[in-house]
Amino acid sequence: DKLAALLGSCGADGLLIDIHSMPDRSGGKPLPDFVFGDDFGITLPAHKRTLIEGYMAQTSHSYGWNYPYSGGYITKTYGALQSPYHSLQIEVNRRLYTGANNQISRPALSAIAEMLGGLLAKLEDSKKAVIAAQ
Repeated sequence: DKLAALLGSCGADGLLIDIHSMPDRSGGKPLPDFVFGDDFGITLPAHKRTLIEGYMAQTSHSYGWNYPYSGGYITKTYGALQSPYHSLQIEVNRRLYTGANNQISRPALSAIAEMLGGLLAKLEDSKKAVIAAQ
């Protein structure tokens, strides 16, 4: 595959991010704003997890890992630590962008997109630093 050859030749890795929405609660317990799923460390290296945690600590959002969503078919099929491709599932709590009668708030969606865009930029900057060090 051409993409694998390109990524392999520059020492870079690919990151597939699968984004979903989730309900506010699971089993009657409130869920955080975001749940990151990496199949319990199988699809994402520890340094990327640490980078995500550092970024999230700078936001006002709560987050968790792998509960109740550790990653689905896409995450588990297309990401593995031993491959040049990793994957991450991100669940976004619907209460962040819905109001009364489950109406979607465009400004709230824009804020989520901006926050996730910042996270992606941080991951990209990290990738560039790794390539430069090689």
